[in-house]
Amino acid sequence: MPSIAISLILIDWTQKAINYWVRSVVIFMITLCSMMFIGFSFGYYVYDHFVYKEYTKGEYVINNSVYFRSLFEERQKVYVFDYGATLHYLNNTTTPTRYFSANIPSMDYTLNLGFGINDQIIKDLEKDQTEYVITRQDWLEEDYPVVLYIHRCYKEIKTLHLYTLMQRKEECSINQGINNT
Repeated sequence: MPSIAISLILIDWTQKAINYWVRSVVIFMITLCSMMFIGFSFGYYVYDHFVYKEYTKGEYVINNSVYFRSLFEERQKVYVFDYGATLHYLNNTTTPTRYFSANIPSMDYTLNLGFGINDQIIKDLEKDQTEYVITRQDWLEEDYPVVLYIHRCYKEIKTLHLYTLMQRKEECSINQGINNT
């Protein structure tokens, strides 16, 4: 008889322990989900109100493209010194060089990779006598060769939000752009 009583006590204790463990896990999962919801909501708020609006300004890219498109002929070569090829797509232009992202010359120069990408971009711009360059305003403050070349060989025409439209100067030559870098 005492073994049955001990068994019943152990069973009752085990059920309470399991119930306590299950309740603890459920409370933990609810807390975790709530924290994730709050975290993602805050992250979305920060991204939507600060990062997206201040960094990419996607609506400005489209508005700028309406202005830029009026300047360019279809499939005209325009060097866009920005991430990716969005402006080329929206303006129906092509790039005079195979390096379509500003990351590539930046990394080559700052990490000293030695691929000569900056020199190749400059040679491509010079070879095609690319008339227009579109660049982000903040990237004109960098000091690597492509940016220095753009400063020497292109003049600002118009600044729209994030972007600056530049046109080739008549007196620019490859020696002026490369040798002074």
